[in-house]
Order: sequence, then C-alpha cells, then structure tokens
Amino acid sequence: MPGINWTLLAAVIAAVLGFGSSTALGSAYGIAVTGTMLITTFLTFFVVRYAWHHNWLLCVFATAFFFVIDAMFFSANLLNIVEGGWFPLVTGAVVFTIMATWGRGLGNDGGRSTRARRQDAAQTLPDIAARTLAGACGRHRDFPDAASGGGAACARQRAATR
Repeated sequence: MPGINWTLLAAVIAAVLGFGSSTALGSAYGIAVTGTMLITTFLTFFVVRYAWHHNWLLCVFATAFFFVIDAMFFSANLLNIVEGGWFPLVTGAVVFTIMATWGRGLGNDGGRSTRARRQDAAQTLPDIAARTLAGACGRHRDFPDAASGGGAACARQRAATR
C-alpha cells in the first residue's frame, strides 16, 4: 500500500508542476467534478429504482431532471478541454484501461471458465446493482443468501429498524 501512496504523491506533484500553478488546474478540476456529478446522477437511478423500489416513471423523471442540469454544467466545461480539461479525461481513460485489462486477463479470474465469465458479462446492470446492495445491506428479496455485511451505506437503515 505505501507504494501506491507514493505513486499518487508523485502523480499529484507532476500534475501541479506540469500545469504551473493551481489556477491553471481549474479547467481540469471543472471537467473532473462535473463529470463525476454526471456519472453519479446516472448511477442514482439504479439505486432509487432497484434498491429503494420506487416507481419507474418517478425514477426516470427525477433522474432526468438532475441529469439535464449536470449535463449543462459538464457541457459548459467541455470548452476547457484544450486548456487543461484533457488531463482528467486522459487520466480516467488510462486508469480504466489498466483496471479493465487487469480484471479480464492474465488469469486474475480465480481459474473460472470462459462460460462462467460470459455468464457474468451477460448480467444486466440492475442485477449487478441489486446483488451489490444485497451484500452491503445484508438483505434483498431476490438474494436471501447474500452476505450480511456491515457497510456504512446501511447504517441509517439499520438504526431506524431497531
């Protein structure tokens, strides 16, 4: 773990030195923050729909409302790609490529067969979200055998049921 921390420190120092000043990092910061907001809004749909079991139409309209606002912020920041906004986009693409390659290849699948990997890939996003939440919260009607984790995401829910 210390190696990762030192690598992150070196990357941050290189980024600050590369941009020259903290004000020059503003464009990169804007793209990174608004991109994160956009992705979070998209993922919120799946939590509201499949974890909280709200009406599909309500979920679509609520998510669309915030998605449009976040998309406007993100599109306004796209004008800054040339001035430094490219940095978080390239960094994200590189990290995603490394993680996707690592997760798929070189035997890091625990010796599972190709058929098992294809079955996992065929799962829908709602199934994955429901299974993940079942493991975090310790309950789900479709996955009664899920692990009963002690995740902080469900602390409020557990406290309310006591």
